[in-house]
Amino acid sequence: MEQKILQNKTTSAEKQGGKHILFQLRESIYGIHILKTVAVIALRKIKPIPQSPKFIKGNINLGDKTITVLDLGLIFGMDEKEYDDKTCIVIINTTISKKRKEIGIIVDTAYEVFDIPSSKIDTFPKYGPAGEEDYLQGVGRVKGKIVKLLNIEKVLSSKAIINAQKCVEE
Repeated sequence: MEQKILQNKTTSAEKQGGKHILFQLRESIYGIHILKTVAVIALRKIKPIPQSPKFIKGNINLGDKTITVLDLGLIFGMDEKEYDDKTCIVIINTTISKKRKEIGIIVDTAYEVFDIPSSKIDTFPKYGPAGEEDYLQGVGRVKGKIVKLLNIEKVLSSKAIINAQKCVEE
């Protein structure tokens, strides 16, 4: 009985180890667990959605699906950045309002997939008012660089995103 209890006590850092897609957003490198990622695609024409919040850039068609695209930098309160040939869209599989959806997030540059073992992940210290740190599971290191590991479910389930998504669907 005692052994079973000890086996079930894992830290959040142990739960988030594994393969992560890495990407650049302004001056920082972020990672999202590969199981949440559907695809990384080149930036394409985005059809704007009238009267939507600034962070919702619009919709794209991907095969037979219409996918809402969000600017992750704007969600985090970063300055708007002009898109270039390195800008891409990471398609995320998530749940919003109890519905499975695919959402696109615009990032400055996507890198390859890296395996980040749980032993290389530390918790992220929280400082001051709410910000991106509320959405981080931890920080890891890849090739000597700090990688902020996102809890993308938490990012995409924030009240502002859910309310904006409901407006888009109406």
